[in-house]
Amino acid sequence: MQAGHDVARVLGVDATEAAQILAKAFSDPVKGAEDLNSRLGFMDAAMQRQITSLMAQNRVYQAQRILLDGILQSTRDSGIQVSTTTKFWTAFGNAISNAWDKFGEGASRLTGIGFTESLDEQIERTKARIAELEQIASRRSDAVNKALGTSNALDQERAKLEQLTGAWNRYWQSVEQAQQKRDSFAQRALVVQQLPEIDVRQNLQDQQVGLELLRKGIEATGGANSEVLRRMNVSWDEFTEALARARSQYANFRTDFEKSLVQQDTALRSLTAFSPSARGEIAYAQRFQAEIDRGTEATKAATLAERDRQIAIKSITVAISEQARERQLAAEQAVASANLEISLIGKSVGEQARLRADLQMRQQMEQESARNRTAFDEAEFARLQKINAELGRKVQLRAQADLTNQLQFERSQLGMTDTEANIASRLRSVYGDDLSSAAAQSAAAMMRVNEQLKQTRDLSMEFVSGFASDLRNGLRNGEDFWDAFAKAGMNAINRLADRLMDIALQNLLFKAFGNLLGGWTGGVPLAGGAAIGQGGIGHAHTGGTIGQTGFMSRYIHPAYFDDAPRYHTGLDMGPIGGLAPDERPIIGRVGERVVTPEQWAEHTGGVTISMPAVYNIAQGADPRAIAEVKALHMKLVQELPVRIVQGVRDAQSRRMFN
Repeated sequence: MQAGHDVARVLGVDATEAAQILAKAFSDPVKGAEDLNSRLGFMDAAMQRQITSLMAQNRVYQAQRILLDGILQSTRDSGIQVSTTTKFWTAFGNAISNAWDKFGEGASRLTGIGFTESLDEQIERTKARIAELEQIASRRSDAVNKALGTSNALDQERAKLEQLTGAWNRYWQSVEQAQQKRDSFAQRALVVQQLPEIDVRQNLQDQQVGLELLRKGIEATGGANSEVLRRMNVSWDEFTEALARARSQYANFRTDFEKSLVQQDTALRSLTAFSPSARGEIAYAQRFQAEIDRGTEATKAATLAERDRQIAIKSITVAISEQARERQLAAEQAVASANLEISLIGKSVGEQARLRADLQMRQQMEQESARNRTAFDEAEFARLQKINAELGRKVQLRAQADLTNQLQFERSQLGMTDTEANIASRLRSVYGDDLSSAAAQSAAAMMRVNEQLKQTRDLSMEFVSGFASDLRNGLRNGEDFWDAFAKAGMNAINRLADRLMDIALQNLLFKAFGNLLGGWTGGVPLAGGAAIGQGGIGHAHTGGTIGQTGFMSRYIHPAYFDDAPRYHTGLDMGPIGGLAPDERPIIGRVGERVVTPEQWAEHTGGVTISMPAVYNIAQGADPRAIAEVKALHMKLVQELPVRIVQGVRDAQSRRMFN
């Protein structure tokens, strides 16, 4: 009742409304405390946390008691009379008081409670009255002051001043306390913002305490058959599980930092966990910690973690077994591959391709069967073998065709110089067997020019380097400079002549074998060599020597040459007229002349070989040196044709060419 009157007096309401305010606050102490605190300012953060915890623990009466104590504390001085005309005056420590600079008209306006004089005005007036009485009393004797009541009035005013001063001090003390209480909320919020675990831990504890108290009540009223459980619509097993989980959550609570440490420790141990049992322990620790952090009761967390341990051990064991099976299969297949390579010796290309394809398909199907744990499909393998047999036949045909083509190409290269053989190979890699196009002939001509430039460069370098080397060696051996110079020059000329002879012989041999094996056509070897029906037929409309000059070609059916006339005696080409080993079919044009080698020799009068030379003689050169060089040159000019002719005759005597 006193609380209701005090609240009514403080809030400026009647007793009925004050009772309604208190009833609402006590029905929900947490919210009621917040609402009343906004008007009375009696609660700090600690009191709020205490009320909240008690309500979480279902200790409603204790929470209401703390709320009531706070209300009474804040309104304890509300009944002090300031004067006969005022209802209250006190400086209670609430939020409104905290905003007052002084207790007076401002408070009267805020609370709706009127009074005639503020507290500080009363103090000042009382002090003035005391001063006045003291002045009067100073002019009288004590007996007179006492008789007249001056001494008694002075004592009363002094007591009143002391009372007012005490009230004034309590007011400002309550203002300071109210400020500190309100500051505590902001201060606690700063701490909790950085450490939210404070509230989390407290909530877990409140839940456990509340369930523990509930357990006592249930056990005291029948245990599993308690009416309390029926009203909650919760079974005893469900309640005990909730209690066990609350205990586990509070007991195993960890901050985020502590959780990270546990996770890192588990990760560190997993780095060296190689055996199945070690991997199982890691799986157990990870699952147990995850379940605990999720709030699972410890016993159930351990059960789930044990399942993970068994799964990890089983999976690793199976993986090791599978790896062993794969290694064994790989080893067996490697042996099968090696045996196949041995059995392929002496087999044809097509048979080798078929057997390799069969083995590859079998091994692939074996791997799939091992992976899927299924039986080897013999019927499917037999079907694939038929496909591989056709593959082998096609590979054999291709190899035979490639061999025939390569042999024909090699025959067309017999008797060629290295340069011509290289040109033919390079053209074939681009144009294939169709080498009669203008592009191929143009490329061949460019290749020959490049090769001739290279030979000229090489001859020059050989001449100069050989001459310098011989001259240096002669001087080192003590020879006279001019003797060493002359000998070096002669050696260089001899080497040059030998090199030119080699080149001439290579060209002559090329022409000889070209006449014998089909030669070149337009700078391009004929596909099929001398087999007329397989290649192009040369036509010498641009002039040249048969068997030596490369002619343009096109396809002509061989039947045209069955009864063709011979013009080996040298006749003008006329109307149409068979093939000896040294004969070549051509298409003649009316008016063209065929000249035999003998006729050509008579016409030309033999072979003429010339080797022009230009010497750059520095100004002031020694006349003796000039004469030596000229003599060496003349000797080279005289000997070189003789050497070439002798080489050709020697080759003819050994029937190297005609």
